[in-house]
Amino acid sequence: MTLLEEAQAEIAALEPHPHYLSQYRVAETNYWQLIPDWIADDVAERRPARCLDIGCAYGTLLTYIKRLSGCAVDATDFADIYLSPVLQRRYSIRFAVSNIELDPFPWPPGYDIILLTEVLEHFNFQPTPTLKKIRDLLLPWGRLYLSTPDAATWVGHTNTTAISPLFRSLAKACAGGSSMITCGNSPKKSWRK
Repeated sequence: MTLLEEAQAEIAALEPHPHYLSQYRVAETNYWQLIPDWIADDVAERRPARCLDIGCAYGTLLTYIKRLSGCAVDATDFADIYLSPVLQRRYSIRFAVSNIELDPFPWPPGYDIILLTEVLEHFNFQPTPTLKKIRDLLLPWGRLYLSTPDAATWVGHTNTTAISPLFRSLAKACAGGSSMITCGNSPKKSWRK
């Protein structure tokens, strides 16, 4: 069993929201299939001290990162019905209900890794200001791992962002810094901020 599969099994054993067991667990790795390997490669180069998952849902990738690196982990989501309180205690996950677009961020900046998987397409506003806000939470060498649904397979999915405007927003958000943004479910693409 891989470390990622162990994380999924641990979450499943904690009697999560029924949606995790009935649908989400089987589908979630398709949402961000390459990101765990990218994280493992990056952790081998530089062990993170602090990691953040924005829109953490059940906390699979956050649990994976914690098991892989031992870093301090923070998580936000718009609702508190998905992330298990037992998992929060077990891994000392600091959790806050927060809307990354509208709410002030609840903790100080300084993250080595930020996860933003399957969240961007739910934004209600032009994403550049929020992406800049996220960029400012990263350390200079930090990385943002980003995934969004493939529009061809998610027809009708809420607010699916067109590729060209998304990359323009990423370029605007990255201007003037040095952090790395790693995107996609295709070969690794990175942009220096």
